[in-house]
Amino acid sequence: MAPRPESRGPLSQALLRWCRYAPETEAHSALAMLLERLEAGVAAQHSCLPLEQVPPPTGLAWAPLLEGSGLLGAQADPAPLVLWENALYLAKDARYEADLAHALRTRAAQPAPLAAAPAQLKAWLEVLFGAPAQAIDWQRLGAAMLLERSLLVLTGGPGTGKTSTVTRALTLLVAALQQEAGPVRIALAAPTGKAAARLAQAVAEAKASLGNTPLPPALEAGLAAIPDEAVTLHRLLGYQPYGNRFARGRAAPLAADVVLVDEASMVDLRLMAQLFDALAPETRVILLGDKDQLASVETGQVLGDLTAGVGQPILSSARCRALEALTGDDLHPYEQARVPPLADCLCHLQRSYRFDPSGAVARFAAAVNKGRRDDAWAALASGDDALQFSEVPEAALDEAREAYLTLWRREAAGAEDEALLTQLGAFTLLTPTRQGPLGVSGLNTQVAAGLRAAGAPVPPEGPFPGMPLMVLRNDPSLGVFNGDLGMVRAGEGGLVAVFPSAGAPPKRVPLDRLPAFEPAYACTIHKSQGSEFREVSVVLPSGLGEAGLQLLNRALLYTAVTRAQRRVRLFAEPAAVDRCLAQAPLRRSGLARRLWSTAP
Repeated sequence: MAPRPESRGPLSQALLRWCRYAPETEAHSALAMLLERLEAGVAAQHSCLPLEQVPPPTGLAWAPLLEGSGLLGAQADPAPLVLWENALYLAKDARYEADLAHALRTRAAQPAPLAAAPAQLKAWLEVLFGAPAQAIDWQRLGAAMLLERSLLVLTGGPGTGKTSTVTRALTLLVAALQQEAGPVRIALAAPTGKAAARLAQAVAEAKASLGNTPLPPALEAGLAAIPDEAVTLHRLLGYQPYGNRFARGRAAPLAADVVLVDEASMVDLRLMAQLFDALAPETRVILLGDKDQLASVETGQVLGDLTAGVGQPILSSARCRALEALTGDDLHPYEQARVPPLADCLCHLQRSYRFDPSGAVARFAAAVNKGRRDDAWAALASGDDALQFSEVPEAALDEAREAYLTLWRREAAGAEDEALLTQLGAFTLLTPTRQGPLGVSGLNTQVAAGLRAAGAPVPPEGPFPGMPLMVLRNDPSLGVFNGDLGMVRAGEGGLVAVFPSAGAPPKRVPLDRLPAFEPAYACTIHKSQGSEFREVSVVLPSGLGEAGLQLLNRALLYTAVTRAQRRVRLFAEPAAVDRCLAQAPLRRSGLARRLWSTAP
């Protein structure tokens, strides 16, 4: 018998209205079950459901069942479902995926040479990155890769110099473009307001550092052309919430010669498809991010799919010869006769300037990425002070209480705003979940109670001077964004929130003008993406239930531990760590197959 209609999810109920089968047939029941599985996958941010993962009832086959249901269409048809390569999609996700794959492959295959003489470009490269060394400088090579393609995907872990590299690369590119066609329009963007603000700050710091180096006039002009402002992708593309649409697209492309997108791992399938739909053919685009971090909170894992085809750097013969002429490097070890065009647009930075590559934190992060359990536990047991482990998750509360007592005492002693914000960046407490005793809400409550017990005047409810806070909603008029971290101080007219401000004195905002916020003794690992702290405590709660256990994977643990600059403390039962190590992050998607159909 078919399931009762009210027992199905909303997607299944809507789609089954299209179905031509009588309610009591076995085929109809099977189709209802399949749609429930698709709905669950959509809720988990998968873009498709591979049919081999769902065995049909005996005597039935999915393809003919779907083809006769009236639910199936091609990507341009109005029918709600699409079947591609034995994977079932919602039609909109199939369209986004196919359009994005086509745009990426087309852009990757299309040369975009510069008119500047190779000798001039090579000389500028040496000014910005130094002369060629015996070992390949991948930062230098990444900048060169941008000079003859309209697409560059630059990835690397924390501390590998992605922003420094791309600032120098933009300086070089803009210097060459301005010689050809005059002023160059550059857009800096990121998926969230918080990430955009951090991008602007990081680029400003990189520009200031590079500005201390004597530069030829053309490079000085290229550096000066890089904007100081970064915006969200939604703002860049003119998102219109009432119609859930974007003003910028194929019919109204972006007025930009170069678009840089930071934190690309956080960009979902629809948003990335919309970005590439809005690019003029001649626009150059740079995607910057850490491919091993957590994927977007919406559908897809675009950066992961973009880098899925390559385990190590590979380049076509033609690309090797062109880059060797610019850099003087010997690229023969990375040369292959036949590679997909996208491989020629990828550069992965591997050297970290934040961690000692032989230290416990770097070894642990690498082991987590690869799921190497023995290596991960060896790093945790190494005795290295930079990586400490406790089997008692609740012990994380002691570390947090001491850190925030120090912050409160310095605030009460009248420390300057800048000094307090530096202290605030010295520590954070990370957890996978919002709810539960060891989720954000529970940890916030317990740390506040610990501060009261230690003598801090923490009220049962409401803010107080010395309280860290996190903004929960964007307010561009105030220059604050969802995820911004600040702290409460006493001001002349009442309480104020103090925030860091790139290249400027700290920003003060009256607390009664601030959009929604919450105490920030703890933060979810997802919200911490793009941030860094001197020391990080990570708590992995147990007893999460099956839904909560799905959160525990390698990308989550890697993202958490790589927020630290100097020291990581991991508080978890061994079974929770093992769960993370054993579970590779999974987003079912056909994008990698579409992009890498000629496998490297």
